Amino acid sequence: EAQVEAWALLLSARMQTLEMADFADEVGQRGMIGVLRALLARSARWSRFEPRRELAWRIRDAGLDLGDLELAAAAQRLAAHASLADALQWSILGDILGTLGDMPAAEAALEHSVRVDPDDADARERLAALRSRRFEWFEASGGVLNPSVRRRLRRLAAPPPKRR
Repeated sequence: EAQVEAWALLLSARMQTLEMADFADEVGQRGMIGVLRALLARSARWSRFEPRRELAWRIRDAGLDLGDLELAAAAQRLAAHASLADALQWSILGDILGTLGDMPAAEAALEHSVRVDPDDADARERLAALRSRRFEWFEASGGVLNPSVRRRLRRLAAPPPKRR
C-alpha cells in the first residue's frame, strides 16, 4: 500500500488544481489518508486562495467520510484562512474543532464567524451552547453525501465552458 501511495503522489505532482481536487475525491474513496495529507500540505504552499479552498473542501469531506477529524480540521482550517470573510467556513471549522474536543479553538472559530456575520443565528446559537458547556451540538458526521454524488453535483453546478 505504501508503494501505491507513493505512485499516487508522484502522479499528482503535475496535476492542475481541479484535477488534483478530483484526485483527492478518488484517493479519499480508497482511504489513502497519507496521500490526502500530502496533497493538503502541498496546497498550503500555494499562493492563490481559490484553488486551495476547493481542494481543502474535498479533503475535508474525505477526512469526515473516513473518520479522520484531524485531517478534516486541518483542511477546513486552510479553507477558512483562505476565506477570512466567509462566515460559513469559520462556522464549519468551529463545528469540526468542537467535535474534536478542542473547545478553545472551536470558540475562537465561532467568534470569528459571528464577527463576520452577526446575523447568523446558527453560529450565535452554537457559540452560546459552547460557552454554556452544551457540547451535544458538536458532532460533525460524515461529509456531505458521498464522493460520487458530490462529484455529480459539482459538475451540475459548474458554469458552462466559455465559447471562443
